[in-house]
Amino acid sequence: MIEILILGSSGFVGKNLVRAFHKKYKLNLIDVKPNHELKNLKINFKKKNILKLTKYDLPKKNFIVINLCAVLGSKNYEKNYRNNVMSVIRLIKLLKKNKLFKGLIHFSSISAQRKISHYGNTKFLSENIVRNSNLPHIILQSEMIIGKGARSIEKIKKVSRFFPFFLLLPKGGNIIRYPIKIDKVNKIVLNIVKHKVFDNKTYSLISEKILFRLFLKKIIKNKIFIPIPSFIILFIAKILEKIFKNPIFTYDNAYGVVSNTELQYPKYILKNK
Repeated sequence: MIEILILGSSGFVGKNLVRAFHKKYKLNLIDVKPNHELKNLKINFKKKNILKLTKYDLPKKNFIVINLCAVLGSKNYEKNYRNNVMSVIRLIKLLKKNKLFKGLIHFSSISAQRKISHYGNTKFLSENIVRNSNLPHIILQSEMIIGKGARSIEKIKKVSRFFPFFLLLPKGGNIIRYPIKIDKVNKIVLNIVKHKVFDNKTYSLISEKILFRLFLKKIIKNKIFIPIPSFIILFIAKILEKIFKNPIFTYDNAYGVVSNTELQYPKYILKNK
């Protein structure tokens, strides 16, 4: 029976993948902070920074790695580079020497295509490190993963609270987005593991397209959407980045709000169940 090593298990996607996997596979979790919601599950957890990972932290049987490690919302380039790039370099180095390793599922972001922020640039670099590793892998680029507790949804709700009756939207919210529900993400990852889909390709982790304003209407009630020029949203994001160390709304977020999502990679299609 193959084991699963999840790096970055305390985040939204990590928590949901653990719930989806723990009855089917033996799980090994490594993160800098524990996930207290999962304390009652019989799962091997180790509190550790991936940059300090050693060969002794890896499973002792055939295993697959799901890499979710990333820093989010930080304007500090060194922090982005350390968490998004150096961690992957460290991981790849260890996996190349391990004969029990069978495949890597590397979670990335559509920000890696835009490359307009430290986060996007470092995610782009990390993708190329994985591609050039010659290890069996698959890269999943997400745009917006949604569900209860999703960071993207909570961020939208938090921003909307600043405006009691209305919400300012560039282009009136007529921007194409491709949100995907976390349940679908769970099925896709389970499918990849089951069928060993490590074809060394990159896929868009998306669902059906929807206009951003229609998407917002599903999660924000009783608001009037007021169109504003795109440059105002971008300007506000720049100001927030100058004022706050970890701004709730970054320039990368703003760029995503004012521009259509352009897909560079094919959508991942579930194989036969």
